[in-house]
Amino acid sequence: MKVFELAKELGISNKKLMSIIHERGIEVNSHLGVLDEKQVEDIKEYLNANPIDEDNELLKENKELKERLAKMEAMLQSLMVQQNTNTKEDNDDVVSEIPMNKTVKVMSLFSGGLNLKTSNDSNATVFRFNFVGETYPIIYSDLVKIIANQRKFFKEGYCMILDKDVVKAHYLEDDYKRFVDGKVVNNILEYETPKIKEIFSNVTKVIQQSIVDVVVNKINNNEYVDKNKVAVISELYGHDLYKLADKLR
Repeated sequence: MKVFELAKELGISNKKLMSIIHERGIEVNSHLGVLDEKQVEDIKEYLNANPIDEDNELLKENKELKERLAKMEAMLQSLMVQQNTNTKEDNDDVVSEIPMNKTVKVMSLFSGGLNLKTSNDSNATVFRFNFVGETYPIIYSDLVKIIANQRKFFKEGYCMILDKDVVKAHYLEDDYKRFVDGKVVNNILEYETPKIKEIFSNVTKVIQQSIVDVVVNKINNNEYVDKNKVAVISELYGHDLYKLADKLR
């Protein structure tokens, strides 16, 4: 007689009968295994002496099954979260292809005149910037040449690209952590003193110099300036901005 047939006759589950079979030391691997007459009699005698409350057994099995399902669901959820995290990280590293005819805005952060050139020969295309904050649209194909020719300008803060994808594509993200845009430079004295210190201390030397030049120009143009804030910038810069202004008059 096969195990599942005996289980049906006895009115118990295959799993429970297999458990009893193993307890009795009978070597059967699955519910499709065959039991001889002596083994069947042994099992029946055992059950007569140890009746099973099948309802309780089913409740126990259901509980165990629910616990297993809950664990599997938790594992699956964890795997999905990990996959989504990895996918996001992967996507963050991917730069979408930038069309060569795309127009990209570039802003000057340099207080003097700035020429961006596609090359150093007589055939170069030149883009002229005259003041801090001036923005010029440049075709990406030209910008690629300019970056290759004058990468220093884009790394040290003479100018900044106003397109995150282009910045990422040219590996300038770390450099741009020390950049502020032209509005911040031109309006530096409108910030509170702690913010001025934070800005000036964290930007590149080129941008620091542009901030100094902007403040000095304000002084020489007789614009109102907060002397306490000018003193803070003078201390950070290492030179008295009022004396610098006098020299430039």
